[in-house]
Amino acid sequence: MEGAIFSLRMDNKPLVKALFKLSEPWSARQAQQLSYIAEYNMEPEYLPGLDNQVADCLSRLVNSMDVPPLSAGYPSHMEFAAAQEKCQEVAALKNS
Repeated sequence: MEGAIFSLRMDNKPLVKALFKLSEPWSARQAQQLSYIAEYNMEPEYLPGLDNQVADCLSRLVNSMDVPPLSAGYPSHMEFAAAQEKCQEVAALKNS
């Protein structure tokens, strides 16, 4: 990300406000953390959690009921490996 300008969408409103704050930070730790974040050439943007679907999805635990087991119609690792051994495309890639 060095040298690139990018937009950082986050649902942490206090952090977005702190990055634009002109007064001194409350503690040395806060000053250090804000200084580190400010080194990046970014445009912080507040986006509420429900509207920020990527961050919302990454911050939630996966419910095991939502993820199908490997036995639900998917090949096992051994079956997948055997299929790769028979595949002509994989053989061509190995020989190239």
